[in-house]
Parts: sequence; structure tokens; C-alpha cells
Amino acid sequence: YLLAERMVHAGIPGIVVINGARTGTLLVAAAEIAELGVEVHFTTEDGSHGIKGLVTDALKTIFESSSGPAHVYTCGPTAMLRAVGGICIRQNIPCQVSVETMMPCGLGVCMGCVVKVKDDSAVGFSYQRSCYEGPVFKAEEIIWE
Repeated sequence: YLLAERMVHAGIPGIVVINGARTGTLLVAAAEIAELGVEVHFTTEDGSHGIKGLVTDALKTIFESSSGPAHVYTCGPTAMLRAVGGICIRQNIPCQVSVETMMPCGLGVCMGCVVKVKDDSAVGFSYQRSCYEGPVFKAEEIIWE
């Protein structure tokens, strides 16, 4: 919600929000997002609000019906982040993922919140702290395991 709100206030056109949950009662900030005046698609796994299905179903439909440039920002459960990121990578659409990891210390000291990301080292990856270097990463950088 906060990102969409800031984008609206910055005058960025063409904002589309997909808000999904298992059931309609679990949708987050549905009324507040609707008040922003942006295009909103709701998805619920049980069909109780909006489209019956997953966020990825709505995302694919939007991509199929749109011809303009896109940039995706996503947050939510890891499985959804992986799926949304994968769709964007396959379609060469920039995607930023806000990971949901436990952050035991929140200071970058304990290394309890690390995310495995691609790098140019000999081993091809490193671990970055979601509390310090993140929590937002480019989808194509994350190594989902």
C-alpha cells in the first residue's frame, strides 16, 4: 500500500495493484488501496473476493493484455515471490522482491536473515542480509532454494 500511495502522489501513471490472499477476510488494506484510485485486481484462492485463483493468475492476465512497459514490485509469502519473480524473469520484466525473512537482531550482526544471491565470485553466490542489504532484492539476483 505504501509504495502504491507514494507512486500516486508522485504522479506516476498506470499503477496496477494485485491484492491476493487465501480468502477475502485476509486481504490486506483492500479499502485503502481502492481509495488510491489505481487499478486493483483482487484474487482469493477460495473465490470469496475477486478472481478465484492466485496472484500469478492475475499477473499473467495483465501481462497478456498490456503492451506498455512494466515494472513489478512484490511482497508476500516466499512461494508467491518465487512464482512472481519467475514469471517476470521469463518475460524480461524488472521485478523487485521484498523478502519475508526472520530478522532476529535487525542490525546485520547475527546473519539470521540472509538471502542467497548470485554474484561474480568463484562460487557464484553470496549471502546478503535482508535487514541490511535488503529486504528488497531484484528477482533475478535471488537464488531460490
